[in-house]
Amino acid sequence: MSTAETSPPTLSRSGDWATESRWSSRIRGLLKYGPVLVGGVLLYAAFQKALSPALTLESLGWAFAGYEWPILLTLIVVEVVLGACLIFHVWPRWTMTAAFVLLAVFLSWLIYLQATNAPVPCGCGMGQSATDAESLAHGRLLAMARVGALFLAMFLGVLGERCLSKSEPLAEGDQR
Repeated sequence: MSTAETSPPTLSRSGDWATESRWSSRIRGLLKYGPVLVGGVLLYAAFQKALSPALTLESLGWAFAGYEWPILLTLIVVEVVLGACLIFHVWPRWTMTAAFVLLAVFLSWLIYLQATNAPVPCGCGMGQSATDAESLAHGRLLAMARVGALFLAMFLGVLGERCLSKSEPLAEGDQR
């Protein structure tokens, strides 16, 4: 009998294997349903932009005069495709990374609008139609908080997916 067959499972510095397994399954659950949540938000935002494009066009027209419609249509298509891919787990690494980049662009746009005190709404498609500067600024701060939370969720999702995929071997027939 060799020592490998009789030795007990090794414990890591952070605790026993049962605790690590429980946390690993919780993280996997977040990785599974986090992108679905972000995908749903992207589909909802695209739907809102398609139904009432006026506020988004106003926001885009403030900075990109003459190119509002092509940018809006591209944005709607990208949000629909990314949202559907995230919900149905199509190309998960690519779509999570692309959603992370898209949310980084949205967050940068909101920060830019807030820093310049732009007289336009955020353009996120969530129905903000205020006219006074204080309400516009407050609405953009709320949008920044929402997008920032989604950005953080996608960052953790991308980071967690990459870390978990490196730490555990692939099962037979599993493709990532």
